[in-house]
Formats: sequence, structure tokens, C-alpha cells
Amino acid sequence: MDKITLAELEEWQCARRTFTLLDVRRAKVREADAADIADTEWRSPDGLFTWKDEIPRDRPVVVVCAHGHEISQGVAATLRAMGLDHDAAETLAGLPVWMDVAFGVGVIGGLVGSVLLLAHRRLALPVFVASLIGYCVLFVGDVTEGVFAALGASQVVVLTSVVAIAVGLVAHSRALARRRFLA
Repeated sequence: MDKITLAELEEWQCARRTFTLLDVRRAKVREADAADIADTEWRSPDGLFTWKDEIPRDRPVVVVCAHGHEISQGVAATLRAMGLDHDAAETLAGLPVWMDVAFGVGVIGGLVGSVLLLAHRRLALPVFVASLIGYCVLFVGDVTEGVFAALGASQVVVLTSVVAIAVGLVAHSRALARRRFLA
């Protein structure tokens, strides 16, 4: 299965290369995600057999889903099996696992830290610090893996806001710990 990276996609876009960019994330996933990749054409993966013949055959097709695994690879393989040139259907490579782990640490750390803060537990501070580190690692990953370049300003704003909130939670829990509000 041919794959391209976000950096390669950005190069294609900057070079104004002609290609079709299909977003095949499930509707609920797409609605929950605040960011879209520029110039994508959304198609429901469940309706593949109804729209497959509408895909231009005179240019490469890049298929994008949430993680670059089952859905996009399945759609690309199906398009190839139905006659799209083998070299034309590519999937956008999924992000590295460490970015998923960083995201998980950030989200779960924020949730657990909030519960601990509500329970007045000193453990909230190191959990919030871990969450902040997770989000900072994710921010670096978004820069180095080309996510910001591909998804645009909205992704930068969202993740910057999340990092700012994480910094605020660390500062707040640190202040509460100094005042001995946390046990």
C-alpha cells in the first residue's frame, strides 16, 4: 500500500500538483474534530460503492482518515480493485504512535488531575504536569510531523489553547498546594 506523509502532502500542495484529496473519516469523527485538511473532499466510507465512479481517474488520489489505517487503506484498496490505477490511490500515512500516546497522556492526565483537584489531593499537581508534558510533546509532534502545515491555523489555535489551559491547571494546583489546600 503506497503511503505519503503529511510533509509530502504539503509539498504536493505547495507545488500545486494536481491530485484528488479524499477525507474518508466517519461523519461522527469528522464532526468531533475541529480541524480539516485544506482542499479535501469528504466522502462517507460507508457510501464508497455509491461515489467510487465519481473519483477522477486522470490524477493521483490521496485518501485520508483519522489515523491512516483501516478506513483509508480499505478505501484505497477498494478503489484500486475497482479500476483506479494502482499508482494513483495512496493513503496519508498515520501519525507516529508516540503522538497518540502523548495525546492520551494529555487527555487522561487532565481528567484524572481534575478529579484529584476536586478531591483536594496533592497528587493533582504531578498528574497535571504529566498532562502538560503530553500536550507539549504533541505540540512538537504537530510541528515536526507537518500536522499544523496540513490542518492550518485552526489546529494551531486549538492545541495552543489546550497547552495554555494545561499551564493554567499546573499553576493553579501549585498555588493550592503552597497554601496547603491540597492534602
